Amino acid sequence: MSRKAKDDLTGAVQAQGTNGRAPSLQEILGAVSRTFAHTLAFLPSGIREWLTAAYLEDRVIDEIEDNPGVHQNYKDMMLRIPSVLRRGDESEVATLSTFLKGLTPTKPEYRILLDNLPVVHSALRSFPECAQNTIEEYGIEMAIGLSSLKIREIRTLEDHHEYCHFAAGVVGFMITELMRSAGHFKDEDLRILMPRPEIRRIGANPAHDFGVGLQLVNDIRDLHEDYVAGGSKWPSELIEAEGLTVEDLINLKADGENVERAYRVLQVQLGDAKDYIMQAKTWIDRLPFEQGGVRRCWINTAALAAATCRAINTPAFYYDSGSRKITRGEVLEIDKKVVGTIQRNESPSALIGHLFEKPANEYESPKEE
Repeated sequence: MSRKAKDDLTGAVQAQGTNGRAPSLQEILGAVSRTFAHTLAFLPSGIREWLTAAYLEDRVIDEIEDNPGVHQNYKDMMLRIPSVLRRGDESEVATLSTFLKGLTPTKPEYRILLDNLPVVHSALRSFPECAQNTIEEYGIEMAIGLSSLKIREIRTLEDHHEYCHFAAGVVGFMITELMRSAGHFKDEDLRILMPRPEIRRIGANPAHDFGVGLQLVNDIRDLHEDYVAGGSKWPSELIEAEGLTVEDLINLKADGENVERAYRVLQVQLGDAKDYIMQAKTWIDRLPFEQGGVRRCWINTAALAAATCRAINTPAFYYDSGSRKITRGEVLEIDKKVVGTIQRNESPSALIGHLFEKPANEYESPKEE
């Protein structure tokens, strides 16, 4: 979805609210996240709605955690969200909605989500009990972790991994269990993809690593937006080791004396994120090839993260806003290459690895050479 299309959709959804019709789950998702609106659309009905509602619930939790306008005394509100959305009555949902409507969102497009919590509640209540239970269970784990005072004290890469565990690693577990409930994974797949959920180190649980990798990429890319919203998630020790501050990074100029040192800080994090993203191969390879839409969704998700790492792997990331995202043209080209891997019954690892280094239009499948 283009920036103009997103802006148009945001305006349309806001207008619908004033006309008395609440937006749909898909309309809210399209306004909140272009990436997930693009990739989740490939999923079949059922799992698509489950994951859309689950993502929006988790986005509300994350918004309270991220929001500098929420005093720490009120951070416990995020602990209520999973249970209220799972089993709360209209009064409880209304109380939570009133609180959320009083927030100034960290991004303007999140206003649509914060103002339409009953839409998410209604959708979640319509799902099978197994899906509701899974979404609530992992939502509670996420909320408990993100409500900790120490979780945002990110000094090392390991601290960032811990933050990403709660922000997205547990979401990887949730997605995997929902995929099983929808019939896209079997019990034996879960024994491979999340054999030891209590272990957080890379390589132990591909489902967890996939989620952590996506969050790492988002946090690296969103340095400037997060700084404006209240603080970045970049490890402070990495920055300090180069004799820099976050403010030095934010205010970096193309001809500045700190460009080389700032670039090293970026490269260390991108290498770390790549290690996690490449774990997606194991996860995706367990998906049946005949379920093309499911594979298309998740290969695109990993491929877009890899391409984003390549796009921002430049000193210009700091001082040129155009160097912080991939183009719409490449998004479409990536999807074309993804479809090709599915048609050839091919593992996505070569494509994903390529995208860390080169654009999609330069990719040739090993089977085509």
